[in-house]
Amino acid sequence: MATTSIDRLKDRLKPLQAEYIEWKLTPDEHKFPLTMRAWCEDHEVSYSTPGTWEQDSRVKEYWYKRVTEVGVTPDAIAEVLAALKSTATDPNAKNQVAAINAYLAYAQKVTPLAAPEVADDVRPSDLSDEELDALIAEQASTEVELRANG
Repeated sequence: MATTSIDRLKDRLKPLQAEYIEWKLTPDEHKFPLTMRAWCEDHEVSYSTPGTWEQDSRVKEYWYKRVTEVGVTPDAIAEVLAALKSTATDPNAKNQVAAINAYLAYAQKVTPLAAPEVADDVRPSDLSDEELDALIAEQASTEVELRANG
């Protein structure tokens, strides 16, 4: 049996890392346990460990290949988003509210924080300490609010 590129990538990982990626890719209706915290407890690893794994270039490469294998491609995502938007904007759709909520939740996750409003001719280094502190505080407040709601 020929070894595929995905097999070679998987062989470069620790077995638990590969198992974690497979768990992440499992649809929620088939996933057990449901939460990462529970997965970590079941596998006796620190809750921060998967985050560390996700930064490893080998894990990222395997994860990306597996995501592509299961059909999560930019084209597939665009197609689903188009259908979701169509339902969200159709006043006759029975599930319009759910589609609106799902579309807005997705948009909020992928939209970066608004850029600070600084005049084109003003550089951040030209701001006073108080102006810079206010700008940073505003951005931090926005980030905290997004995390609390997201």
